[in-house]
Amino acid sequence: MKKMMRRIGQAILGVSAAALLLAAAMPANASNSEEMTEEVRAFAQMYRVSEDEIIAEGVRIGGVDIGGLTLMEAVDVLAARQREMLNSTVNLNLEGATVSYTMEQLGLTFINPSEEVVRAASLGKSGSLIERYKATKDIAYNGYELQMVQYAERDVAEAVIAQFAKAVNQAPIEATVTRAGNGFEVTHEQTGIAVDEAATLTKVMNAIEIWDGTAELTLSAEAVITEPVHTYEALSTISDCLGSFKTICGDLDTNRGINVMVGAEKIDGAVILPGESYSVVDVLAPFNADNGYVTAVQYLNGRYDDSLGGGVCSLSTTLYNAVLYAELQVEKRWNHSMVVSYTDWGFDSTINDYGSRDLVFTNNYDTPIYIEAYTVYGKPDSWLYFNIYGKETRDTANRKLKFYNNILECVYPTDEERTYIVDETLAPGTQVWDQGDYPYVVVEAYKEVWVNGVLKSKELLHTDTYVKSAAIIRYNPNTETEPEPAPEPEAPAPETEAPAAETDAPAAEAGAEAGNGTQTEASTANAGSEG
Repeated sequence: MKKMMRRIGQAILGVSAAALLLAAAMPANASNSEEMTEEVRAFAQMYRVSEDEIIAEGVRIGGVDIGGLTLMEAVDVLAARQREMLNSTVNLNLEGATVSYTMEQLGLTFINPSEEVVRAASLGKSGSLIERYKATKDIAYNGYELQMVQYAERDVAEAVIAQFAKAVNQAPIEATVTRAGNGFEVTHEQTGIAVDEAATLTKVMNAIEIWDGTAELTLSAEAVITEPVHTYEALSTISDCLGSFKTICGDLDTNRGINVMVGAEKIDGAVILPGESYSVVDVLAPFNADNGYVTAVQYLNGRYDDSLGGGVCSLSTTLYNAVLYAELQVEKRWNHSMVVSYTDWGFDSTINDYGSRDLVFTNNYDTPIYIEAYTVYGKPDSWLYFNIYGKETRDTANRKLKFYNNILECVYPTDEERTYIVDETLAPGTQVWDQGDYPYVVVEAYKEVWVNGVLKSKELLHTDTYVKSAAIIRYNPNTETEPEPAPEPEAPAPETEAPAAETDAPAAEAGAEAGNGTQTEASTANAGSEG
């Protein structure tokens, strides 16, 4: 009895040790011969099977014949088979485009058949001599097939399929619209095709699980049709001038003029779909040399400053006024820190590279709009034009728009506030104004809608405040004369009317009522440089 108990205790200890060894030797994706060898030894100890035990003829695991091999020989054969499978090819295709990967790249992982190998070695090894003989013959005649358990690591396969989709997706071809003479040319769109990544992942993982490992795997990706954003039908509605405006933009041969032309080219041809918003900063920025801009004068902290992109604010100002006449929904708009000369006070729009000053508006029509921007060369001054086209839905015959300002305060700098700088490089008795006088101004901007000569609505768009900035004058004094102060400029009339839109396109006076009631944003602070 004691001897029997001792043997039972030894067996229990042996099984426990084998179980601990097995737990330590079975990583989730174990697939190499060393790991399988450790697992087989652990199971062999657990089932009390010798490592030199010969496996019965006819035993197969995952299609691999291991009959007549010892446990360790079977491990080597199965490990070699796994390596072959990892190097096997998987062909993924989409509409004739094919990309090949290895099973290893797709994350093929095995649950090693270690226990099955040990059990296979014990087949036909128990029972009476006749029973063992009969079992061995049955296995040799009928075969004994064990499954090789395999799968694809989801995260790995998912990343490969995303990479595949990026390589083979065929983007839709968008319809396009361009100005042609007095009208527009519109091209037709084409649909695209893209990999349905979630469905394809499921298909690939299922195929790998049941793959027999004997041939390369070829799979067609699940696909979805992708529709273009711009269609011929929608863009063909663009025909009418909804709003237009022009401003003097100075000499195009100067750096400022270069920046205006660069910016106009970036905006020209923009198409904005119904409900879509448009940011001028997103289109024009960054204001650097790589983006085509040069150094020119702009506002900074109430003074002049030379900076890349100087002058682009004339683009946002001119576009802003065209937007007003088109009666698009203005989301963001900021006035300059100081007044500008190329449009009426209260109707300017400034931007900066940081986006804290931006012109943003939304297409509130049911059809797309098209922005045309161009310059007309002239001496001494050139002109900047903006035209906004779409499908006119307003009563252009009987409905008129009027935009004007109301100046609440206007205080010019005094001569005492000006800065005089001695510059002996100038001719004696001469002076140069590096910066003119800029008044402190508080101004309201209004919009009126008239129908059949009757005022239907009056809307305060915004109230703007501009800082005062005194002139900076360099002069060369001599013993005979002192620089004479410049005469005080006359204050402007308390109310002036913004000029009507003037372009080669039809005048954009008529329009629908501004039912959105959006008040544009304004700021009295000067955060960063302004164009």
